[in-house]
Amino acid sequence: MADAAVIGVVRWVHVATGGVVALVGLLALLEALQLDFFGDNDEPGPGFFPVLLSALLIVLGLALSASYLFGPRRAPEHMEQLDLRRNRMGRAGAVWLTFVVTVALLPLVGFLVTSLLLVGFLVFAMERQRSVKAFAAVLVLPVATYLVFAVALEVQLPAWGFGS
Repeated sequence: MADAAVIGVVRWVHVATGGVVALVGLLALLEALQLDFFGDNDEPGPGFFPVLLSALLIVLGLALSASYLFGPRRAPEHMEQLDLRRNRMGRAGAVWLTFVVTVALLPLVGFLVTSLLLVGFLVFAMERQRSVKAFAAVLVLPVATYLVFAVALEVQLPAWGFGS
C-alpha cells in the first residue's frame, strides 16, 4: 500500500507542477501580448520571443500534466523520485541563487559578461566539467547567443553599465 501512496503523491506532484508551469506561461503570455509581435519592417518585435516562449510554457506544462493524468501508471522503481536530501536541495538553491545574481549583474556588466559568468559557473562549479569541450562551450555559447540576438536580429541587449 505504501507504494500506491508514493505513486499517487508523485503523480499528483507532477500534475500540479505542469499546471503551475502552464499558469505561469499563461500569465506571461497575457503580458507578452501587450508588446508588438512584429517591428516596423516586419522583423521580430519586442513581443515575438516572449509570446513564443510563453506559449511553449503553456504547451509543455499541459503536456506534463496530461502525461501523468492519462499516461500509463508506472511502478515506483520506474518513477522519478523527489530527492529532498540536504545536498540536493543545496545544489538546487545554488542554481537559483546564481540566477538571482545573474539578474542583478546584467545591468552592471552587460549581457555578454553576465552570460559568460553564468555558463561558466554552471559548467565548471555545478557540473564540475573540466574538459576542452566544456571550456569551449563556456566561451562559444554566450558569444554565439550575443551574435544571434545583438548582431543578426538587432535586439538591444544590456551593455556594460559601469561608467555609463
